[in-house]
Amino acid sequence: MERSHKIAIILVIVTIVIGVFVYFSMYAAKTALETKNDLDQVVNEILSDISEDWSHEAFLLHATPELKIWLEYNGWTELDKYGQLGKMTKYIGITDFKSTDDDATLTTLANFENGDAKLIMYIMNLNDHWKIHNLRITPAKDILNSAGLQKGEQK
Repeated sequence: MERSHKIAIILVIVTIVIGVFVYFSMYAAKTALETKNDLDQVVNEILSDISEDWSHEAFLLHATPELKIWLEYNGWTELDKYGQLGKMTKYIGITDFKSTDDDATLTTLANFENGDAKLIMYIMNLNDHWKIHNLRITPAKDILNSAGLQKGEQK
């Protein structure tokens, strides 16, 4: 085979490889966006349900079996504090996330009757239902206080 034919074949193979790479890169970006939008919807629904009255029953509906056991043995003290935020008034959305088909770790922001908050959640997909496995809520006033700021100030 002539050298020019070999070069042509190599160029065709390289072009195909680049095309496949570009296609899958675009597909992965689209999938990540769809995942973020799907997770945003799920988290919004979960927070709306829970913050309606911050009842233990509402929380347990959205908890993994492992979290339910942990709460049974360790109590509700930390979660009961979150009730001071009141009902969620506006879901702002996910600011950071990492996910697979079965779980997601995410940071989200929301406004509540008694202030804004940052939520860090680890959720798991159990039988096509997303459940909370871990939740940490930091009210905005606590974020500001830890930075030595009052609302509206800048450092």
